[in-house]
Amino acid sequence: QEAMIPRCRPVLCRYGHPAARSPGVAAAGARHFVLPAREALWRPQPTVKNTIKSMEDKPPLASAARGLGSRSAARGAITDDEFAVACAEAGLESSARVLVALSGGVDSVALCWLSARRFSRTSAVVVDHTLRTESTAEANHVAALARGMPGVFRADVTTVTWGGSGCGDGGGGFDGVGAPITGVQASARAARYELLDRWARANDCTAILTAHHLDDQIETLLLRIGMCTGLEGLGGIRRRHSFTSGTVVARPLLGFPKRRLEDTCRVHGLEVVEDPSNRSMKYTRNAVRATVRRLSDADPNLAEGLSIACKHAEKLAADARQAGEACFSDTATLDSDSGHAIVDLNALRVHGAASQASTLCRAIQVVTGSNAQASLDTVRQVVDGVLSDGSLTMAPEPRVVATIGGAVLVRAGKSPNTLIVTRQPPRASDHRSSRVEVAREEVVWDRRFVFWLDNAKSGPNPSATVRFYCPNTDSKVVRKLDKARRVTNLVMRSWPVVEANGRIVAIPGIGWRDQEHEPRVMWRWLGGGNPPSYVPPLDPAQLPQHQSA
Repeated sequence: QEAMIPRCRPVLCRYGHPAARSPGVAAAGARHFVLPAREALWRPQPTVKNTIKSMEDKPPLASAARGLGSRSAARGAITDDEFAVACAEAGLESSARVLVALSGGVDSVALCWLSARRFSRTSAVVVDHTLRTESTAEANHVAALARGMPGVFRADVTTVTWGGSGCGDGGGGFDGVGAPITGVQASARAARYELLDRWARANDCTAILTAHHLDDQIETLLLRIGMCTGLEGLGGIRRRHSFTSGTVVARPLLGFPKRRLEDTCRVHGLEVVEDPSNRSMKYTRNAVRATVRRLSDADPNLAEGLSIACKHAEKLAADARQAGEACFSDTATLDSDSGHAIVDLNALRVHGAASQASTLCRAIQVVTGSNAQASLDTVRQVVDGVLSDGSLTMAPEPRVVATIGGAVLVRAGKSPNTLIVTRQPPRASDHRSSRVEVAREEVVWDRRFVFWLDNAKSGPNPSATVRFYCPNTDSKVVRKLDKARRVTNLVMRSWPVVEANGRIVAIPGIGWRDQEHEPRVMWRWLGGGNPPSYVPPLDPAQLPQHQSA
């Protein structure tokens, strides 16, 4: 300051609550700051007085927020008591069996350390995305560090197999092997959560814990404002939610800023391994993170104000979500066999614009098995276009209205006031990567269906394969088995088909399974949560011999 303003002296001014302005009285919450002033302004001029008085009349945001119990104003390592309160807010009891998503960074290492001291059983899984040559060695090193933490029950490394089992389908482009070339972070996130979900269900874990913190919440709020996600999107990262498979995901660190996680690792001497991709400015979130960090360092009150905005937005989002769920239950019907949703446009018209868009977003998430939020601005444009369409007359064939978020919206031909929402037809790469082996244990296919084999009627060494429906070879089978069913081809193309021993043994889209031959395939759709459907046994002669394409 002296370099910028010649002959500058600091003037110490106190400001705080109006009741604490008497000389010599230090009120609770009073603040001090330093103002550069010229020697000529040693005695404050009216402009300086007005500035100071304005600051006195309007206490800083951080002082006002202190009454809300925010943790962002505190400093130092997170204590066990603070973490216990945060876990209670996330609905986690000390008897829980938790799985920590461990990356080796400051956030997840601090979470693993605190969880091992809190819960009855804490496991950790490091996901190796195999996107860097050194990632495998780093993953093994991080897992070894976790095994050395007191209280950690088990620490494993699980590897993403790109192009296999549907892992990594985050909407990006893929090369010939299946590794993502576009949408890298979204694809890696989808693959990571899929593997964590599998590991948690296989090892009887109560919940998956992720290390999202207050800085992540602020970044998400700013990003979603830019994406026009509406009130539900402004709710940011939820403290607790569930996958479509039923696995709970909890984030107990959402109320703590990153600097407190750094203090926790430093105080306890915890070794961390940072992924260099987290510093790459080619990713939007990393650029936003760096900007927020710089602004927070320049003005500590900024992070506090944004955290308060996140809390208010979360309450508004909860109300909007509740209204949207009520609208969805009134207007949408789910087909658990085909895995698609049917929206009644006449019933949709009586609801508000926000609930209409929320219903369509919910339908898209259900049929795609994705937790991603579609662009609300785009969804609203589609809803307005569909509801204001004056040509609501019967058409000879269904027509596609839009493709959003991995789903296709189809206007039914003979029911003009009906909108069908189904998964987008698979690409050529999806046909190659979606083939999944089914055994006695449950396996998730395409994030939409769960398959397993009936132990009592599947022989000693059962095996089957799930794949996408192939119109060229499977349409004859469907026509023979279910002549009365009429479903648009776009819906059928996203169906799963199960093969075993060179023949089709199950087609969930028509609720059919081979009752006479082994293995006996069981399934359920994750979107509807309905139990497996059963149909009377069919004559095996009705099922033609079929070799997979």
